[in-house]
Parts: sequence; C-alpha cells; structure tokens
Amino acid sequence: MIGEKLQHGLGQPIVVLNKDGAGTILGVDLAAKSSPDGYTLLLGNVAMVINSSTGKKLPYDMLKDLTPVTLAFTQPLILVLQPSLPINSLKELIAFAKSNPGKLTYGSSGVGTSIHLTTELFKNAVAIEMTHVPYKGVAPALTDLLGGQTDLMFPGITPAMPHIRSGKLKALALTSKTRSPALPEMPTLIELGVANFESVGWHGMLLPAGRPKPSRRGFTLNWSRS
Repeated sequence: MIGEKLQHGLGQPIVVLNKDGAGTILGVDLAAKSSPDGYTLLLGNVAMVINSSTGKKLPYDMLKDLTPVTLAFTQPLILVLQPSLPINSLKELIAFAKSNPGKLTYGSSGVGTSIHLTTELFKNAVAIEMTHVPYKGVAPALTDLLGGQTDLMFPGITPAMPHIRSGKLKALALTSKTRSPALPEMPTLIELGVANFESVGWHGMLLPAGRPKPSRRGFTLNWSRS
C-alpha cells in the first residue's frame, strides 16, 4: 500500500522487496549497505531498535548507516489462537495456561523481537507460563501457527487479518489502548482486565546514510488520497 502511494507521489516505479528473517536484521542490512543514491528506501520497524539495544553483534550500525525520514504507520498486535484449542476467551486462556503450565506454545519472529517481548510482557501481566518457539521471521511463525505446530501468537494486526476473517485463526484481544478501526469489534487486553497493557508496533521510512541532499524543490505525499 505504501509502495503504491510512493509511486503515485514520485511518478516513479516502486519495486517492493520483502527481505524477512533474523528479526528484521537481514532486510535492514541489505538497505544499510545499499548505494545512498536515494533509490533504496527501508520500511523499518520497532524490531530494528530492539535489536540495537540487546547487545547483539549486528552487521550494521543503525545510527551511522541509516537516516530516518518519517513515521509511516503504527499498528497493534493481536492475540490469535489455533481454532482447535478449547479456548474462546481471554479468561479461558489464562485458566488453561495456569492449569497446564508450559504446555501452550507461542511462536515469534525471533528472540528479542516485538512479538517475543510482547508475549513475555503478557505472560508476566497475567502470571502464566508458556513455551517460546522462535522463528526466522513472521511468515514462518504464522505458517506453523496455521498448521497447528504452535498454539498462539501476537502478530501485527495486518498479517493476521485475512486468517481471522477466514476463520483459520481465533482472535481474542488487541494490545493497543483503544480498539482498531480495522477490527472494531475486537476488545483490547485493557478492556478485558489486563491493566495498563499496551504494545504497539510502528513502521517508518529510512534511507542509507550519505544520501544526496534534497533540492529546494520537493513534493507532498497525500496518504489519505485514494
């Protein structure tokens, strides 16, 4: 969607390259090492900041190799389950987890990613134990959840929506303070009694450092235009 808007505003073709894996490290590294000619943009997210603060040895320096341009959008995460589980509410999930400590498994896009940390925050907030199964990205984690290899997950609302609508995943709650216009019928964890719980992902545009300075002439992108 952002690529389409950029193409319209710039009058130039935009090629979207999905480089998933290692909790965004692979994609960020590709962008950071690209030519700073203004033709490569990175749609980064909160995971890249988390990675930079965990002490991991990264193949790039986020502060030196990338230049932030603008915030693109924010989105809540959503608690989704395998439909085969005998659980239909947050209360039932918590009760099941407490009766079966460590039995439930949850997938994530990797150790230290926003999905991982959000789930650990949730575990602490409701005092339950679950087993973490890290993957090399959101896509394989969702694939295994859909296939029944894991029990639950906190993906972003965008990749989860088609599976929720089709009934392939059961959704229980959002991680934002308020409900999402994309899924207005879905309550938040705060509404369901998990006090002060909030975890919202963000995505922003960045460029490789050393890009050409912008000219005085520019353009304005109207993101709300159809």
